[in-house]
Amino acid sequence: MELQLPRLPSSTATPRSAVSTSRAPPPPPPPPLNHPPTCSVSASPREVYPSYSSKPNRSTLTAQASDLSFNWSASGGSVSGSGASVTWSPPDDTEEGTYTITARVTDGQGGAASCSDTVAVKPDPEYFEGRVLFEFDRYDLTPEARATIERAAEHMRRYPSLQVSLEGHCCYIATEEYNLQLGQQRAEAVRVYLTSLGIEEGRLSTISYGETRPWQDNAREITRRLNRRGEFRFRFSE
Repeated sequence: MELQLPRLPSSTATPRSAVSTSRAPPPPPPPPLNHPPTCSVSASPREVYPSYSSKPNRSTLTAQASDLSFNWSASGGSVSGSGASVTWSPPDDTEEGTYTITARVTDGQGGAASCSDTVAVKPDPEYFEGRVLFEFDRYDLTPEARATIERAAEHMRRYPSLQVSLEGHCCYIATEEYNLQLGQQRAEAVRVYLTSLGIEEGRLSTISYGETRPWQDNAREITRRLNRRGEFRFRFSE
């Protein structure tokens, strides 16, 4: 008798060629690194003069950077304005010194940088604070007047290329012709004392304005007396 073996089920394995080879898409690349911003600052002019001077006494600072936020600071003085261009003014009581003005820039993404420039405050040799006051109808020098002229002489020694025009002034009392003559005598009195202090004649000139250029109100004696004066107008020789 022939034995009948049970029939095994046929294999249901999927052919290799039918296996899916698809893969998950790769993750997106990381965002680019945020490079810190860069900036530079330039000041114009880089030399200024004290606030009393008629010469430039402020500096404009401009930062070379775009799409950034700016925060300005200075080692002294004050900064006005905002954004990429601001104005710097020296301290009121400063005669001389060097100051650093700094811009800190940020990009809003955590990046920051700083840049700076310096501005020098220079004394103005053409400015001199002092007037020679005279008594009414007089051109002789008081002790106070001599002290002022001595300071002017020291100023001229400090700056050997300075020249000065010595102006004589009067109040309105008396005639115009008389006051022109008196103003010239006052200017000459200052010139003579300067030369006695060693200042060369060639650096000095005189002029009288008489009553035509009052410094103070001529209506009251308390201010009118201040118009009886000598003035110094310093300038550098060309």
